Amino acid sequence: MTLAGKNLTVKAGGRAILDDVSLELAAGELTVIVGPNGAGKSTLLRALSGEAKLAAGIVSLNGRKLNDWNMDAQALQRAVLPQSPTLAFPFRVCDVVELGRYPHRGLATPQEHRAAVDGAMAAADVTHLALRDCRTLSGGERHRVHFARALAQVWTPLADGSTRHLLLDEPTSSLDLSHQGMVLARARTFAKEAGAVLAILHDLNLAAAFADRIIVMHKARIAAEGKPADVLTVDLLQKVWGVEAKVIAGEPLTIVVKHTDVSRERTNHLRAAE
Repeated sequence: MTLAGKNLTVKAGGRAILDDVSLELAAGELTVIVGPNGAGKSTLLRALSGEAKLAAGIVSLNGRKLNDWNMDAQALQRAVLPQSPTLAFPFRVCDVVELGRYPHRGLATPQEHRAAVDGAMAAADVTHLALRDCRTLSGGERHRVHFARALAQVWTPLADGSTRHLLLDEPTSSLDLSHQGMVLARARTFAKEAGAVLAILHDLNLAAAFADRIIVMHKARIAAEGKPADVLTVDLLQKVWGVEAKVIAGEPLTIVVKHTDVSRERTNHLRAAE
């Protein structure tokens, strides 16, 4: 049993921004959502986390309707890394990561809390920043701190063995090349060892390299899903993103997009018209 949504619809201004979407995360898998801007990716993640108001559909967590769980019980089973996490107060890095342990108050020993915080900071490569004021960090460093907070939240195995979940909205958006791979590798390890991970990515090559399953969103619906090599085809890239691309088979799959120089084409067109 894991996190699932059935016939999920979310509306804004009378228009469906998520339209009758069904999805079930698989334990042991890193599932990656890709798609153009405005396709419904973040809305789907917010719907699964209970943050988006549903016009229709049901979300279930480990076999029970999400609304049947109180907030603390939900937080023990799934952690969410938003697209743009913010922090207004002068917290140290270690204090922010410890916030992820709040749902476990009274359920874990001080030693277990410490082990979770230390392990999560090491996994996110922020141990050396532990005593720094978060407001003094770079954007990428702050993002890794919040990734560590999410990891710490679901670090501890549940007493009944239920699946733990990580929901990550653009976890690599502000990271350098080495940390992009590190975060996704750690997310995939978490999935294999402890539960299920859902991540939103824009970089199709990163998605192809790390995803066990890819879901392509287009116009508020799921356009395709499956293994990267089965889903990321030349035809689909043209249909969904409107780009010409070359797909090179291998491990990992590599996608090379042909970029059009719009300004040069426009200049040549004007010269031809003179």
